[in-house]
Amino acid sequence: MSCRIGSPNATQRDAMTAELLLSRLKHVRATGPASWRADCPNGHTKARGSLAVTESADGTVLLHCFACSDVHGILSAVGLEVADLFPERIKDTSPEARQRAREALKRTAWAAALRVLSRETCVVNAAAGWLRQRKTLED
Repeated sequence: MSCRIGSPNATQRDAMTAELLLSRLKHVRATGPASWRADCPNGHTKARGSLAVTESADGTVLLHCFACSDVHGILSAVGLEVADLFPERIKDTSPEARQRAREALKRTAWAAALRVLSRETCVVNAAAGWLRQRKTLED
């Protein structure tokens, strides 16, 4: 029997998607194709929009609270565990399957790195525009 995480009769852990985590958070808003901001459920005073959630191409769910940085506390507040953030391990351990998995990981890592570079390029371009207009750069 296969049940979703959080189901009362769950006997086997399915791979979690970001949707499950997001459904347990308040004030969720999309910030990109696979990234969101939400209120941190950990109960601190600066919870409003402080939690960033991203789902990577391989299904791993990444989260970070800019106010408390307490992943374990956040997950326990919504009834999840750290293991729930990661997709199930590869069951086929043949050399070919492991090679395919390594190649997929490399593609994912390169894609993520290129997205970061793209964002950083926008920041540099904006700063260059301000400098051309003789404006000062501030935090």
